[in-house]
Amino acid sequence: SRVRRIRETWARDLSARGVPWLVVVGDPQAPGDGVLEGDVLRLPVSDAYEALPFKSLALLRWVAAHSDAAHLLKIDDDCHLAVDAFLAQPAWLAHHYVGRRLHRGPGGTDRLWHQDRSSTPLAASAVDKSPEPSTYADGGSGYLLSRCAMARLLTLLDTDAGARLTRSAYMEDKLVGDLLALGGFMRSEEH
Repeated sequence: SRVRRIRETWARDLSARGVPWLVVVGDPQAPGDGVLEGDVLRLPVSDAYEALPFKSLALLRWVAAHSDAAHLLKIDDDCHLAVDAFLAQPAWLAHHYVGRRLHRGPGGTDRLWHQDRSSTPLAASAVDKSPEPSTYADGGSGYLLSRCAMARLLTLLDTDAGARLTRSAYMEDKLVGDLLALGGFMRSEEH
């Protein structure tokens, strides 16, 4: 029902302005690096809550490989994009990483937050070990990445430091921010 509402509201506004958009779902049976069927992109990852970091990283890989998009806006399906307001103030075009600021100081991360939402026994008992302090853009209301930031993030995944961050994270937006910070891309204060 969320996807139907998106299609009937703000996605229609994006289409009317020639802005491409996708609904991304995890589908472990999807071939290769995923398949695009209309406006639905099926990526070969789990759609379980605890797999959201991997689903988001798979989306970044897909966009880098299959599009020439200069920017990517990732927004949760339970949020609404005010298309006119977003497109009317394109200051974000001058930045690599934009979104509503979240900050976790030492001891400020709820390391068990994902457990009640997780469907696998491992994730339901695991502890998030992502670094603190951390400042990143909220993934729910949406963050925007430049192609340059996406490329840097994907390169960092192949490093030991990137692998350590990925193994220990359950919060997708925090992981993206932590990886980008590792690569020198900080969230823009101007948007």
